[in-house]
Amino acid sequence: MGETRPLRAGEEIDLGALNAFLASHAPQVGHVAAVEQFPGGFSNLTYLLKTDRGEVVLRRPPRGVAKGSAHDMGREHRILATLSTRRVPAPRPVVLCDDESVLGAPFYIMERVRGVILRGEPREPPSPEVMRLLS
Repeated sequence: MGETRPLRAGEEIDLGALNAFLASHAPQVGHVAAVEQFPGGFSNLTYLLKTDRGEVVLRRPPRGVAKGSAHDMGREHRILATLSTRRVPAPRPVVLCDDESVLGAPFYIMERVRGVILRGEPREPPSPEVMRLLS
């Protein structure tokens, strides 16, 4: 994932509710002290959570969208969990929350993995070696 930015208006996260959920369902994540947002994306919101134990990523659908496969956090979480059992390089899922009362929508948290993001038209095409590694 690329560089983060401050949270966009209307896309804030309730840190109190999030930290209460994590304390009881994923204490290994630690206490979230700061939240930033990854720009772009096509269907869901992606946040960087900075905790006292490191960094993790939270994904959730945008507010006010209808339920559908593009916003199915449980499906994304299950796919990542399956990939992790098959030794496919992908972020390891940490916890899924399908209780909308916590943050207003289902969400999941996964480990942060840094890497190449293919988005839009690149200024310079990736080298053949990079493309082999990505495919």
